[in-house]
Amino acid sequence: MTTTRRDFLAAAVTAAGATAVPDHAHAADHIHQDVPADVELRVKSLESLLVEKGLVDRAALDALVDVHENRVGPRNGARVVARAWIDPGYKTRLLASGTTAIEVRVWDSTAEQRYLVLPERPTGTERLGEDALAALVTRDSMIGVAKIMPQQSGRPA
Repeated sequence: MTTTRRDFLAAAVTAAGATAVPDHAHAADHIHQDVPADVELRVKSLESLLVEKGLVDRAALDALVDVHENRVGPRNGARVVARAWIDPGYKTRLLASGTTAIEVRVWDSTAEQRYLVLPERPTGTERLGEDALAALVTRDSMIGVAKIMPQQSGRPA
């Protein structure tokens, strides 16, 4: 028996108790789950199969996702930028020797060089703390292809 992709998605929607078309007439008496995006559905399906077959431990997978969402990646760079904006001494050290200021470890064996652009601090952010400033910094601003716009700070441009 072969199952089409459409049949698979329809079965997943039914199994999840989700509705593909919202019916606002009866939505008030119970909550419906939104249908996940195609890629998200595939990821969830693969994860479920790997856990079911005993090939992956769900707790280990959750820990791995947590590390990549919260401890590595662009968030670390955003914190470096925010700290440089509020600490002039750190900014001086960062611009003099980025590696010394943040002890960067590159785990990409194909890259010979990494860089971080220190974007300009947006006007109107003088009263924001380090966490709020870090939330404004984007990956694109750290590689020099986008400017951090004042409206990103929650203030009108």
